[in-house]
Amino acid sequence: MEKLLAIVSIGQNIYGKWLFRRLLLGMIVVTGLTIVTAMIIGTTLIGGLYATYLALLHFGYDPHSAVLIVVVLSVAIAGTLIILTLMFFSHLRSMPRKLMKTKSPALSEASEVVNAFLEGLIGSAPRT
Repeated sequence: MEKLLAIVSIGQNIYGKWLFRRLLLGMIVVTGLTIVTAMIIGTTLIGGLYATYLALLHFGYDPHSAVLIVVVLSVAIAGTLIILTLMFFSHLRSMPRKLMKTKSPALSEASEVVNAFLEGLIGSAPRT
């Protein structure tokens, strides 16, 4: 019996390490894609702001007022992005509490069965 438990334990450790490596690889890929996406979005925003500046100049705005409009626009975009980021951070901080409050029906039934089994195993049997 001990050998069987040792084999099962080793198998779980190997599977856990393999699963962890896959999770780590997935996290690295997601991080890399996020960085590339952020760079592309950033260059698109810069190009859009420059196109806005050129359009304002084309329609007869003074260069100083066109720069002022573009600066105000870029500050508004940055402020919006900062507020969205802070909102998502607060949402992520509250996720573990939400996950602990909600359980799937199958998981709660399985945990009830396991708890009942452990109580019967550990607890004293009724004496007759």
